[in-house]
Amino acid sequence: MERTVEQRLNFVTLAVADVARSRAFYVDGLGWEVEFEAPGEVVFIRLGPGLVLSLWCRSGFVDEIGEPGVGLAPITLAHNVTSSGEVDAVLAVARAAGAVVADALRRDWGGYSGYFSDPDGFRWEVAHNPSPLGDELVTRSRNWLRERQVHDTTGEAGPPTTTPSTDAARVTAELRAREPLTHREPRDADRAHFEALIAPDMVHIGASGIRTEREEYIARSLARYEQNEHGDDDTWIVEDFSVTELAPDLWEAAYLLHQGERASRRTTLWERTGDPGAPWRARRHQGTVVG
Repeated sequence: MERTVEQRLNFVTLAVADVARSRAFYVDGLGWEVEFEAPGEVVFIRLGPGLVLSLWCRSGFVDEIGEPGVGLAPITLAHNVTSSGEVDAVLAVARAAGAVVADALRRDWGGYSGYFSDPDGFRWEVAHNPSPLGDELVTRSRNWLRERQVHDTTGEAGPPTTTPSTDAARVTAELRAREPLTHREPRDADRAHFEALIAPDMVHIGASGIRTEREEYIARSLARYEQNEHGDDDTWIVEDFSVTELAPDLWEAAYLLHQGERASRRTTLWERTGDPGAPWRARRHQGTVVG
């Protein structure tokens, strides 16, 4: 039977009474490492390449989902995707399969998610988490699925962990953290930072079609940062993020960027330098307004 929803799990979320107490147990007691945390609200602990344990304060859990049903533990399972459109599509499949569905909403933390319940009442979150971690989890899970499909089709083991598919997952995480280009740099970014980030032959084509050369592009970026204008607030949301290897050490990053009511398709060509201090630099960037 053909599956219409990918077979994977990305987050296991536990609603905990005291986040600090649970953190102390898992991190200080068990020795597990924190991937991300918002003190007092949530702690993420990576359990594998495509799986994270989330310790979420019970009050936040109840505000978003409601109290768990009788006999059900305060737990959700999450299936992450790369866009809000995918969230809606998965929920539609779940509804057609007979699930009770809570339609998706834009969340305070910047993402978009909805829930469905299986026949026993266990709740699955279907989420677009617009962050490097969210995109990396989906990429690694999809790589695993592709490798499994190779095995199912040929009877041969899928690619080992050192194959280009693993590299793509790593590149996705690294480039996702650098996009939108020159809008999410450290707040104290100076000229040296931008010169290391932008290749000597870099060209920028804006949504208006105007071509900007490297020096002017760096000057504009510096001016924005001097005026404390960044792209790191909750109204800037990246969707449909993907990477493609075009040549050795040359990768294309493509995505849809929402800036409040404005949306644009963006593409950056990234060159991998091999320099630990500045491992990537942008050679081309283009944006096209779509809404």
